[in-house]
Amino acid sequence: MESKTASIAFIRAVINRRVQLPEVYDAADLIASNAIKAHSSVIRTQGIALSMSFLLNYPLSNRRLKQHVNFFITNLSYEHPEGRQSAINAVKGVIEKFPQAYIEKEFQFLMVPISAHLCDDDKQCRASAKAALTALLGRLDAHSKEASIVGTMIRKWISSPSADLRRTGTGALAAAAEVEALPVKALGALITLVAKTLDHVRDEDWEEAYSALYAIEKVVTSGVGRPLACSEEAGLVWKLICGNIEKDGWLLHPHGWIRLISSRLLGHHLAGVGIPEDAITRPANTVFSPANDGIVREVLRTLCCQLEANQLSLKLAEQAVKNLLYLSSVVRLSPELGDVKEAGASVPKSAPAENSDEGEADAEDTEPGLNRGWRWLIRRLCGLSSRAGEASSLRRASGMKLITSIVQSCESRDLDGLGVPLVSIVFQVTEAHPVPETGFPGDDPDAVAAMPQVIEDLKGALIEKLGASEFFELSGSVRDRHSLRKVERKRKQKMLAVRNPEIKAKRRMKRNVQKKQKRKEETQKRILLKGKTRVSRGSFSLNRDNQSEF
Repeated sequence: MESKTASIAFIRAVINRRVQLPEVYDAADLIASNAIKAHSSVIRTQGIALSMSFLLNYPLSNRRLKQHVNFFITNLSYEHPEGRQSAINAVKGVIEKFPQAYIEKEFQFLMVPISAHLCDDDKQCRASAKAALTALLGRLDAHSKEASIVGTMIRKWISSPSADLRRTGTGALAAAAEVEALPVKALGALITLVAKTLDHVRDEDWEEAYSALYAIEKVVTSGVGRPLACSEEAGLVWKLICGNIEKDGWLLHPHGWIRLISSRLLGHHLAGVGIPEDAITRPANTVFSPANDGIVREVLRTLCCQLEANQLSLKLAEQAVKNLLYLSSVVRLSPELGDVKEAGASVPKSAPAENSDEGEADAEDTEPGLNRGWRWLIRRLCGLSSRAGEASSLRRASGMKLITSIVQSCESRDLDGLGVPLVSIVFQVTEAHPVPETGFPGDDPDAVAAMPQVIEDLKGALIEKLGASEFFELSGSVRDRHSLRKVERKRKQKMLAVRNPEIKAKRRMKRNVQKKQKRKEETQKRILLKGKTRVSRGSFSLNRDNQSEF
């Protein structure tokens, strides 16, 4: 290792002085070989730097220059990932440091082999290939002939029957959008093509679907492609993401990454629409347009299902809350967009209520003039904020944050008839089913720590809108109803023991097994805290000094 380092230092000094000897040209070939095949990452990095210095500073014929570049291109398929990554970094050095004329002449020779490593390679190699391709496309003018050729190549890859080529095409599209290497017209056509391929890969390959959605996100968030978020070209994208009555969209895909990126894309689309007051005009090419009647109701249901899912993550919860907050404002301002009892419309399916208070006012919603969709959404959010269980703190905290924001932004008259389910949340999370200090099993520690402040914020918002006297009156009413239900439940259990003693006996046995298991776990914890290891009954236990006790 030390001898190689000394040799490289000597050759670096020679190349920096531009000593032109035949031996230097021969040494350059060895340096390039070491840049790929050396075991040490330091040697490989130094070899790449020396090779770039040699190619840039020494006189070379076109044939000799192409031989050197072709050496790195060939080794992109080297058997070991470290060597492939070094070859990609070397090609990236060529892309970044060679003259513009050379890049425009040889960009296809450089682009095709690099793009092949966007999907079918090691994780680090994929990241290096993406960086190299981004650097290459960044050197092209969006309105040049070369950019037109790039668009044609991406279109052919996305249209290919091969899944690997389609992923390569979407990866190249994401890189092109990031550096704005294509004009907006070409990006729009490619978005439409990607959406058509998405419609056929829903349950086949989640990686291909994620790559396609990621490319679309890069396009609609780029400077040149931002207008496409609410364009006719992207209309199919929003239909696939939001779904319809017969089929759930990508927002409820089984894979968490697909759910998250779909929710982010929906957020970009809503941001492109503008403020909620702009959405009620039902602009064309959006989820609010008359042509997409009914989608808003399905999106509300889908986003609530996201918050109720077991695989809820912090990022997904934050994005779902943002989307629901925007849509709740739109539905409050325009009741017809979220009317769940419109003729021919499906009533969004709601999870069972935590208590009967949340569903008692359903009959009142049949009266004309009420905003049924908005009231349904509030009750659905009240239900998911109240229900306790495993890994429920993030869901409950997200629901309460959303309800707090909704209450603060609406008028007091909008909450008429909703006081009981709203106040029930505070009762459920503070008295009926409070969060333990350590949280429920599977809970997010940050969500558990933030829960007290979230509860206080919700309580303060409700007191401000409902008034302190009405809030405490409703709290007492909810507490009394809960006590009455508890008494009624115990009475039914006693009646069950008389009517069907067999079921009562099975339940008692189940409770006894649970108590026995709990006592066993507590005993094991106490033994571990004392520093002893318990063995099976009838044997012996060992103390810390490994002395047996019979």
